[in-house]
Amino acid sequence: MPLSGRVALVTGASRRIGIGTAIVSRLKQDGARVLLQGWAEHDAEQTWGADPDAVVDIEADLADPDARRPD
Repeated sequence: MPLSGRVALVTGASRRIGIGTAIVSRLKQDGARVLLQGWAEHDAEQTWGADPDAVVDIEADLADPDARRPD
């Protein structure tokens, strides 16, 4: 696996049918450990809406310097 031992941060992966989720899938296939970030509030404001079944590791607005930091 070419990415074994590597860690990737993927932002914008809060929709199961989005580009971010496809990137996550490929990184995992190649052996990377992946941390997913999403912001459902942003998606809810868009025409496509939020994905209530999405799974993310960090739910935060990364444009906000006071956003929640991972524990």
